[in-house]
Amino acid sequence: MNLEKNLKTMEKEFIDIDSKREELIRNSRDVIRLSGQAIIHIHSKQIIDGEKKLKLAEKKLRHLQKIGKGGLFKHISVAEQEFVEGMSLLCISKNLELPLAKKLKISNSSYITGLLDCIGEMKRMVFDKIRQGDISEANNIFDTMQKIYELIFPFAEFDKVIPGIRKKTDVARTLIESVRVTITEESRRNEMIKKLNKK
Repeated sequence: MNLEKNLKTMEKEFIDIDSKREELIRNSRDVIRLSGQAIIHIHSKQIIDGEKKLKLAEKKLRHLQKIGKGGLFKHISVAEQEFVEGMSLLCISKNLELPLAKKLKISNSSYITGLLDCIGEMKRMVFDKIRQGDISEANNIFDTMQKIYELIFPFAEFDKVIPGIRKKTDVARTLIESVRVTITEESRRNEMIKKLNKK
């Protein structure tokens, strides 16, 4: 029967799609893990090690992007976000401009949400700078945090086409306000110490 033949063809297509889905899910975890390890290395000042992890993550991600087309893209979006987060933090740690989506070869939605996620890592970096007594650099990173938020905030209205962006912008705003309070208090403390030392 033509019906039986047609259904057999459909079955093969679904088997292929399911196989690709499993591969995307499995290997996306590797990209996420490698990007996370890179972030840890960057915070620990092990920049070269961080770069190596990101290169491995990128190699795996490029393979996933070849098969993660159309409806399968959702299975690699988190991996793309984590990669953007790691690459952005790397550039910030090296005082370089943030990488653009085109250079990273990442979807626009993953790029935007990945940048928002990076704000959390930047908060940690700011606190590390404060502990090291480098208030100037802490302020520079804080300014970058604010700039990212200000530029991306208008995209929150596209919550239906950029999954999770509204929640991520809310989290970013809370993080920024937390850092603002800490930096303000630290700056006042430093000013007070300077005045006391002059006496």
